[in-house]
Amino acid sequence: PQKLLALLTEQRTVARLEFKASTFEKSVKVTDADIKAWYEANQTKLEVPENLNVQYVILNEAAASRDIKITDADISNYYKKNQALYGQPERRRVRHILIEVPATADEATKGQARAKAEDLSKRASADPKSFAALAKEFSQDPGSAEQGGDLGWISKNMLVPQVEEAVFQLGKGVVSGVVESPFGMHVILIDDIQSATPKPLADVKEDIISEISKQIAAERFATMASKLTKLIYDQRDSLKPIADELGITLHDVSGLARDGLLRSEQRDPAAPALTDLDRTVLGNPKVRMTAFSSEVLKDKFNSGAIELSPDTIVALRVTKVNPASVPPLAQVSTYIRQILIGEAATSAAREAGLKKLETLKAASKPDLKGFDAEQVVTRQNPQSLTPKELEAVMSQKDQNLPVFLGVNGEAGYSILELTKVQAAPSIDPGQVAQLRGQLSQAWGAAEEQAALKVLRSQFKVKLLPDAARLIKGDLDEAKL
Repeated sequence: PQKLLALLTEQRTVARLEFKASTFEKSVKVTDADIKAWYEANQTKLEVPENLNVQYVILNEAAASRDIKITDADISNYYKKNQALYGQPERRRVRHILIEVPATADEATKGQARAKAEDLSKRASADPKSFAALAKEFSQDPGSAEQGGDLGWISKNMLVPQVEEAVFQLGKGVVSGVVESPFGMHVILIDDIQSATPKPLADVKEDIISEISKQIAAERFATMASKLTKLIYDQRDSLKPIADELGITLHDVSGLARDGLLRSEQRDPAAPALTDLDRTVLGNPKVRMTAFSSEVLKDKFNSGAIELSPDTIVALRVTKVNPASVPPLAQVSTYIRQILIGEAATSAAREAGLKKLETLKAASKPDLKGFDAEQVVTRQNPQSLTPKELEAVMSQKDQNLPVFLGVNGEAGYSILELTKVQAAPSIDPGQVAQLRGQLSQAWGAAEEQAALKVLRSQFKVKLLPDAARLIKGDLDEAKL
């Protein structure tokens, strides 16, 4: 681990000059003939997979909340029944004197503490005005003793149960007897009492409307869900009567393929634009698997109720199957033009970068105009370098520095000037232990993947795209 950690933390100083393809795009000329030639040579790349036109209905909180009407009488009745939820609870201004008793104290020690507290209770009861002075002199609560035992305004659920019970039984100006708690022996005085004060209805009206709406929507959802499930099977070949009966929207969407909705360049330009709801519903693996099931795909029957979450149910129907096809040239010409411009601009950037690299290598005093500021990188911290750039820098021998390196990137070309290589700082034993643990975990994960690969091969397991993405962590399991 020490040698590996030394390699991971080795520092290299590098500056970078980028040749971005985007800066060369304006100089690229693409003709209609170029587009046509690419179109004819890349039919397989352009092929649109088999896809479906579907209709779907969705029952969710929004659908169940539609047209809910709440009257002033509803609001008033709810307010009267739930005033405790909309106001300030009763509060009491409390003082106390604490005589501490350790948790491990024997009975004799507890008896001594109780006797002292009883004496203080008698003295305070005889003259309640002296309570603050007694607390300041005798209380062993460091947080309140200096304030004459003042605990401030106390509501319920703020104190230990034994003390709270006594606090809310005492009257104003009354001194308690001895109250025992896990902390010791208490003597309590109630300085003042504020009764519970409900907020005015006008201040909480919107909250009440929201709460009543939620309750009505939950009841409606349960009723509508039962009705939806029944109607789906009563009316197998159409969703429109179901949508009309429940008062929910019937959505029409085209371009649903097995692995998701078609990309924009694959879609029919005349098709309605996709909404966020379309993407959410039809992007769900459960929904796609249902759409391509035999009963729904071939027989064109309504699907069953598909529960996406406890408060979201979908039903769908396939209205048309579109076989795999290559779009007409006019539909994809803009898409092809962008591809050709990108390819030509990237080629031009690389050509300019290679030419500059040759100039820098040949010069006795290289012109470093345009290079970024130097940055120190390690294998653990690449700063702004791409993985390819970091690999080029870290694999270069630390001899004959400075040295210039050229790197082909996905969107251009970069030249890196490596000027310094420094050994890793002194290695902390804690870092070695941490790395050893990480290596152990990585080895265990590699063994697990190897075993899974053998099992999949042995039992001829086929991994569907959504399942593969879920395993990699690219798919939200909650959406399954």
